[in-house]
Amino acid sequence: MNPATLCELLLVMSCGLSGRHAKKLPGLAGLLAPASFFVVGLAALAGALRYSGLTVITPLHLALGPIGGVALAALGGCFVALGTPWTLWGYRAYGLLAVVGGLFLALRPDAPWRLPLNLCGLTLTLCGAVATWPRDRHGAMAAFLGAGLLVTAGLGIGTEGSLGGFARLDLFHVTMALCMLVHAHALSRIAKAKRATAP
Repeated sequence: MNPATLCELLLVMSCGLSGRHAKKLPGLAGLLAPASFFVVGLAALAGALRYSGLTVITPLHLALGPIGGVALAALGGCFVALGTPWTLWGYRAYGLLAVVGGLFLALRPDAPWRLPLNLCGLTLTLCGAVATWPRDRHGAMAAFLGAGLLVTAGLGIGTEGSLGGFARLDLFHVTMALCMLVHAHALSRIAKAKRATAP
């Protein structure tokens, strides 16, 4: 098995574990967060098949990649819903990012919309982390770490060329696999902290 396939499979397993863990989240987060992990995992599975030699699936992998990015950006809405008093607004933000991202994918796929969408998702994640800090620093730090891993994967590592003798694409997928697990753990801690302090 080549390294690219192995790293994609690692991301698939990470998304599966994260999605299973996220199903225990309260309210709509128990549906929306697993959905985001599922979409990212589906894109990774297509990538694993592609890099294992099934080149016919390449168009599907290229299509699912950006959809996974939209799903991950929308996940920031769950951090707001679980970590702040504005639960409903968090779920609305999830839906808004998903719809806006889907429309851009359908109508303007080549426009420079991905970075602003990802920044919106990161901002929502950080809002949830900041609101959680007084109640549970562990959960807040996990959310900060997840956001940092996401930025590192996208802006620091990338997918082209090599770094330290390793393909950047492989390092990207390994970092994303860790990011998924950290996100799921952070959501769980944030939800517990909010329940513990609820009147």
